[in-house]
Amino acid sequence: MESLALTYSDLGRPEDSVSLCKQVVRIQSEEFGKENPTTITSMESLLQTYMKFKRSEEARAVAEELVGLEKTSGNEQPNLLVTMGVLSNIYGKLKLYQPDLVLAEERLALARSTRGHEDPDTLYIMNHLAVTYKRLGQYEKALPLSKQVIDLFKRIIGSENPDTITTITNLAIVYSSMGQYEDAVRIEEEVLDLRRQFLGPEHPDTLLTTTNLAIYYERLDRYQEASVMWEQVITLSKKILGIKHWQTIASMKALATMYAELGRYEEGRYMMEEAEVLLS
Repeated sequence: MESLALTYSDLGRPEDSVSLCKQVVRIQSEEFGKENPTTITSMESLLQTYMKFKRSEEARAVAEELVGLEKTSGNEQPNLLVTMGVLSNIYGKLKLYQPDLVLAEERLALARSTRGHEDPDTLYIMNHLAVTYKRLGQYEKALPLSKQVIDLFKRIIGSENPDTITTITNLAIVYSSMGQYEDAVRIEEEVLDLRRQFLGPEHPDTLLTTTNLAIYYERLDRYQEASVMWEQVITLSKKILGIKHWQTIASMKALATMYAELGRYEEGRYMMEEAEVLLS
């Protein structure tokens, strides 16, 4: 029956696939019990089916039940960390950051005890916890953990790894959220150099960093530097996203505002008019 459910899933027949997966879970629960490994495996198949067809609320219910069942098998249960990771992903899709925080703290404790403090999986969970603290505005926790994550990623994952660079920009965002724009600028300038060097000047992540840096300069009233960054953003955005993309147009409006702050009124008026034409 499980093979048939997978066939339905591959054929794009979600209702048939879900119905059959649920039937398998019900039968095995009655025959073996919910905590039996066979039943748990079938529940994992049901969870994967819900995830495949983007049925996040139903996936959440199954994942939460699975985590509870796998916990009863003890922390040595090999799939527990994986299932917790899936549940965390679901919480993220549903923007349920508070339960994700509780889960992330539990995941980190489990990963440290079963895989070690410097295992790559442990580091990624640490990073996720730092990001979750940031999302919830708990900056006093996000800041020291983000710094710790960066140090570990540099040493274990490698300074040039794109994921390591992302952890650095996360720290800049924490500083920005705290209103510490000087610190944010200092870090984002480092990130921009790294992304230009290792990803290339026209990579989407390089565009994102250039945009962030333009915003931080603007917040510090460093309008000349901000205007230079916005000019670069517009050039990149036109190449990567297209001239009529909303981000390109928003960047043109931001540059027009910077020109006005610098007394370059004609250039600002021209840029704003060009943006308005693209919107029409």
